[in-house]
Amino acid sequence: MSHRRFWLLQRYLHFSDNAAFDPQNHECPKLVKVWPVLKHLNEKFSETVTPERDVTIDESLMLFKGRLGWKQFIPLKRARFGVECFMLCESISGYVWSIIIYTGKDTILKPEYSKFCFSSQIVLTMMEPLLHKGYCLTIDNYYSSPELANKLVSCRTDAYGTLNLKRKEVPKEMQKKKIEKEEITAFQRGKVTVMKWMDKKKVSLLSTIHNTEMEQIQVRSEMKEKPKIVMDYNNTMGGVDRMDQNLKSFEIIKKRGKKCYGKIFFHIFDIAVWNSYVVYRKNGGKSTQLEFRLDLIDRVIEKCHSGLNFHRGRPGSEPNPLRLTETFNVCGTSLRPDITARVGNNVFIVDVTCPFEGNDSAFSSDGRVDDFESELTPTEVCNDLKKKKTLRLVQTDSPIPHLRPVDPGAKVLTKIFNSCLRFRRVPRLWKLSTTILIPKGGDLDMVSNWRPIELSNTEYKTFTKCLAARLTNWCERFDVLSPCQKGFMPFDGVLEHNFILQQSVEKTRSAKHNICIAWLDVTNAFGSLPHGAIFDSLRSNGRCPLSGLLFNIAIDPVLREIQSTSSSHQILAFADDICLIASSRDELQVHPNEVQHLLGRLNHHLNPGKSFSYHFQGTTPVGILDTEFFLGANKAYSLMEGEFRRFLGKPVGLNPVPNYSSFNDLAELGVKLARSKLTPWQRDQRSVLLPLKHKT
Repeated sequence: MSHRRFWLLQRYLHFSDNAAFDPQNHECPKLVKVWPVLKHLNEKFSETVTPERDVTIDESLMLFKGRLGWKQFIPLKRARFGVECFMLCESISGYVWSIIIYTGKDTILKPEYSKFCFSSQIVLTMMEPLLHKGYCLTIDNYYSSPELANKLVSCRTDAYGTLNLKRKEVPKEMQKKKIEKEEITAFQRGKVTVMKWMDKKKVSLLSTIHNTEMEQIQVRSEMKEKPKIVMDYNNTMGGVDRMDQNLKSFEIIKKRGKKCYGKIFFHIFDIAVWNSYVVYRKNGGKSTQLEFRLDLIDRVIEKCHSGLNFHRGRPGSEPNPLRLTETFNVCGTSLRPDITARVGNNVFIVDVTCPFEGNDSAFSSDGRVDDFESELTPTEVCNDLKKKKTLRLVQTDSPIPHLRPVDPGAKVLTKIFNSCLRFRRVPRLWKLSTTILIPKGGDLDMVSNWRPIELSNTEYKTFTKCLAARLTNWCERFDVLSPCQKGFMPFDGVLEHNFILQQSVEKTRSAKHNICIAWLDVTNAFGSLPHGAIFDSLRSNGRCPLSGLLFNIAIDPVLREIQSTSSSHQILAFADDICLIASSRDELQVHPNEVQHLLGRLNHHLNPGKSFSYHFQGTTPVGILDTEFFLGANKAYSLMEGEFRRFLGKPVGLNPVPNYSSFNDLAELGVKLARSKLTPWQRDQRSVLLPLKHKT
């Protein structure tokens, strides 16, 4: 099956009859399109394996950013936005025994548990087949409560985990009592014990099988005591996280889709493959997950191939659907580890080795090469043309026709673009452009305060935007870029980072903590990359649509290393601008030196003049502090209440929404346009068939 055929079938994939759908009588109307598959797999998961004694319940977040009424935002999860799934897993192996998908108030729960809170209903509904059998459940503070623990004890089921002290039936003395470091206090009623232990922070716990017993553990070069319940919790709570971690490197579908039910289907299909691998290892299998999946692919092809022969001539005596796997190298370990794409005289070399998958990340026949070597389609070209408006030039007496009326189906343009890809050359006219300057602000006698904008040929911009769309899709499907990078990316982009910053500040305010944020600007980021293929591409393309994505790929190893070496802070990236978040000024001050050292590998340097900081104090007195923050010997500007700066044209700060209601704000925008070198017809049109005068 060809790559295009596969995506065509996936596009029209359905699991239910829409004509027979009755929303009044269906079990789960919001999941009707995938409900038969979900229900069937849930039954098979529970029938195949009898779980071991220790089980855990936790939530998993499936990435989805499309339109969905019950989409969730969980900032602590890697995906942050998506469909929330509650899972019952074996604690040690990570085998998924049951799944409940959150759909708001219509979530499928047992009606007999309606008197309990929502989180307790989730636990009791999923644990119902395992009650009265002596199981031990590990849960976190989202689910645990004395009320739930008493119910589980009455059903001969034990439970333990972290606890929110604001839950009902928790003793008020437990909430108010102050304890010293490494001290533990406990209250018990019946079989349920609630405990509070002081480590670096207060840790609240609930258990039906533990007491205040302590265990000796070695921390670096010294011995310390830790409650036994904490040791057991750390050992048994990671079942869902283990499953998520193993699935991330082997997701079947990574392409962003608009249909939620398709994403849900492939997600539970991934879980089914993971469960089969767990069963395989339980029965003594020694293969790695990659080897197991490749063998599974062979078995599926061998069993489910059509066996039809559409070619003339004598058929083979023993048709074998696996006869070509060695010839075409399904594993792909001998293929080259990079993709080379030429546009004119420019060469783009993109490394496709995933830094986080180790030896299992072979360059396989999973569509990576097809994204770049296959010809462009008229649909891809039309998608870019739809974004352009029909305008005419004021410079000439006769209007210059728009691209769409001249070539409605984009068939001519598509043939031109594919010829450029085939012969690895572009017309000479495409290599010419006009550079104009737009003032940024400040002293206009300084060249650095002017932003260069290149006006290039419209056909060339359409051509490169089609390639940029493919490159963006490739980056998303194979996780080429770190999740913290939002510059030049579609959908929420920089606004998503701004939302995260706002949520962090609000959470800090409500928790009465401190937060320090530093926005770091890189001096001449696009113009100071080291010599090499990507550097030449950026310099020769200037404001080419590909340049931003290529820059993101070039700087991504630095961002990943900052994340891996600095676990004490968070990082957000706005293309060439970096945002660091820490809990104190001293902690934040250490990080820029580390960032500067890593950026030095790319010949980049931080720009103190355009960097700024922000310090919010959540404790009394609540407010913004004018804290000094230095980049080397230079002090960065401190943002105060109501101030903001722009990253990629988007406002950031405590109140990152600029006010354009006054006449002065609009006049300032007009002055910028008037002082630029753009001619009047260049200011309001960008999509005509023929370009203006071009200069080398």
